[in-house]
Amino acid sequence: MHNIVIGLLFGDEAKGATTDYLCSVEPVDFVVRFSGGPQTAHNVILEDGTHHTFAQFGSGTFRGAKTLLSRFALVNPLNLINEANALEEVLGFDPLSLLFVSENSLMITPLHRRANQTRERQRRAGAHGSCGQGIGEAMDYSIRYPEHAPLIGDLRDLPALRRKLRLYKAWVEINLGVDLEDDVDAIIESYTAMMNERTINIITDYQVIQYIKNAKNLVFEGTQGTLLDENFGFHPHTTWSTTTAKNAQWLLEAADIPRSQYRVIGAMRTYMTRHGYGPFLSEFAPSYDWTQKFPEPHNKKGVFQGDWRVGRLDMNFLSYAIDANYEQVDAIALSHCDVPLDKIERSNIRLEMLKGDRDAQQRQTDAIFDASFHRDNSDTSTHKDEDPDTFVTLPITELEDLEKEIEFATGAKVLIRSYGPTAEDRRWMEPEKSVF
Repeated sequence: MHNIVIGLLFGDEAKGATTDYLCSVEPVDFVVRFSGGPQTAHNVILEDGTHHTFAQFGSGTFRGAKTLLSRFALVNPLNLINEANALEEVLGFDPLSLLFVSENSLMITPLHRRANQTRERQRRAGAHGSCGQGIGEAMDYSIRYPEHAPLIGDLRDLPALRRKLRLYKAWVEINLGVDLEDDVDAIIESYTAMMNERTINIITDYQVIQYIKNAKNLVFEGTQGTLLDENFGFHPHTTWSTTTAKNAQWLLEAADIPRSQYRVIGAMRTYMTRHGYGPFLSEFAPSYDWTQKFPEPHNKKGVFQGDWRVGRLDMNFLSYAIDANYEQVDAIALSHCDVPLDKIERSNIRLEMLKGDRDAQQRQTDAIFDASFHRDNSDTSTHKDEDPDTFVTLPITELEDLEKEIEFATGAKVLIRSYGPTAEDRRWMEPEKSVF
């Protein structure tokens, strides 16, 4: 049985740790990336305390699983080498031997990062909450000028890549009204040195599908969360990526793998978080110090992304995420089960599927912000009674009560419970599959 792991909230739902766990239960041939790029930060902690924040390598690397970066994943080759170097110190061998990249993956270059960060600074108070890694710039340019967008396959033809980067730099400077500091020739020199010193396994999309078709056990590792999806998230505070299971399912269908041979696992916390700007209706009020009850050792304020934010689980937004995945989530991976909870919430604000209608999505975002601003959350730690037409607070005293609410909102049962950061802290809720 192949597994697709996606996030059901605003990201940071332990998708990487869930992937690591699945790779620890039984051998996995490939961890397949089907969204996102170098902005990914999936924390995996082994039983001996070894820790790595996975960005472009699959989170099953410590378990020996190979990584397959499909054409739906964006790749920064220089960052990839840096991550390989960090992993090599732990593994004792070059992990690039475990990684295969589609030649049609969009390439993130220093020019894209510079453009991204410049644009975000120019937005000032209207900042979107970008990670500053160049994802949006690469995607936007590829949509406008697909024949000129740098691809990973261009590393095999550096003169052609040089021409693409010169065109891109000129286009950015005209559109942003700035002079980018990065020199194209210097960037090409860094790629030349990289390709001379290291081997990146660049493969065709046909080979990607063949690897998937011939594999016995795959884990598709999603990035970000469904509520940040480019089409179903709340514009403009979204990612330039499809964060639902759609792309993973497309790859499986292309490999002639039927629906009965894979399941979609929705990862989520027992509460909600959001890293950066954007609507968050159930967020704790500033007066509530949540840091003791909800400690966060690995997620801090980002220079471009913004603050780390915490709030109660909103079942309305969870149901919306299930609808955005066309109700095809088969199971739930529930993390942070060790956090004591007393309440969850259900906002009654209407959330509509407005795929592709950016203006309507913006209006929906504004409506959520407006509801957030007007609600009485002066002390969200005790949660005073609120207008039931706008918000309902539900008491939760046992984990089983929470799981019943989750099952009602999602139509899926909790398959994996997590009580801590390591694979040993996770429990498979089907006894015959448990290995601990």
